[in-house]
Amino acid sequence: MVEVVEIQPGFKETEVGVIPIDWNLNKLGDLSDMKSGETITSKTISEFDIYPCYGGNGIRGYTHRFTHNGDFALIGRQGALCGNVQYVEGEFFASEHAVVVTPNTKTDVKWLYYVLADMNLNQYSESSAQPGLSIVKILKLSIPSPPTKAEQTAIATVLNDTDALITQVEKLIAKKRATKQGAMQELLNPMVNGEFRMENGEQNSQFTTHNSPFIKEGWEVKKFGEVLKIRHGKSQKEVTTDNGVYPILASGGIIGRANFFLYDKPSVLIGRKGTIDAPQYMDTPFWSVDTLFYTEINQGYDPKFIFYMFNLIDWYSYN
Repeated sequence: MVEVVEIQPGFKETEVGVIPIDWNLNKLGDLSDMKSGETITSKTISEFDIYPCYGGNGIRGYTHRFTHNGDFALIGRQGALCGNVQYVEGEFFASEHAVVVTPNTKTDVKWLYYVLADMNLNQYSESSAQPGLSIVKILKLSIPSPPTKAEQTAIATVLNDTDALITQVEKLIAKKRATKQGAMQELLNPMVNGEFRMENGEQNSQFTTHNSPFIKEGWEVKKFGEVLKIRHGKSQKEVTTDNGVYPILASGGIIGRANFFLYDKPSVLIGRKGTIDAPQYMDTPFWSVDTLFYTEINQGYDPKFIFYMFNLIDWYSYN
């Protein structure tokens, strides 16, 4: 039985789906011109010239001349990441691995950039030893477009403002992470003012370790074995994931739900294979797969404190 889709008033059905009734269905070739950039050798690309040189996946370096000046969308033409879309402004050199998209006078370039970025152009790559896009085929693809350039510009402005907000939030998150990392270094580091404490001007043998000879007043040096026990997770084959309530943890986080648990006390987990530098903390019952270690933390020690200490360790140096 064929499902009948009800078209709401003000919309119409097209080959690409339901669109506003006053929008048009245009081929990309009707809205823009596409042409590969120029060949350039690595000898003419440096870090110190004036004009950025763009390949299919971003800036390759800088060169002494430019091929384009203005606002353009660039599409990666070759390689596994072909179809990647960039927005470029000003004077730049486009290499042969980039397709330069030049909109006609009735098309807003920023709007077209967002449309291309949303099309997942990589799906149109041709299979070969070196995947690539055919400009001729891309130009024949149809897209819905607003009836006026002004409406295109309005849409692009909203999306651009959203991008700017996301960038601001990402910068704020990065700043907060840096602040947290600094606080962790200050609060968890056993050093005093950047230097390890000395007893009466001499090293205190009670606190001597290979890496940290002098520590803060009241701190002690403990081996992991005095603080916790390390256990292997179990094979994922041993757990049933149908309608489970307990998280199944792997190195990437929660990968499913089990109907029984492996451990039910607060624990710090660390990868033993693959990703080994991203500790996880769990304070509810869980199942751990065998690519992880989980810890049984001895009484008298705070599991969350152990977790933060784990985050300060360069685990790859013990790999």
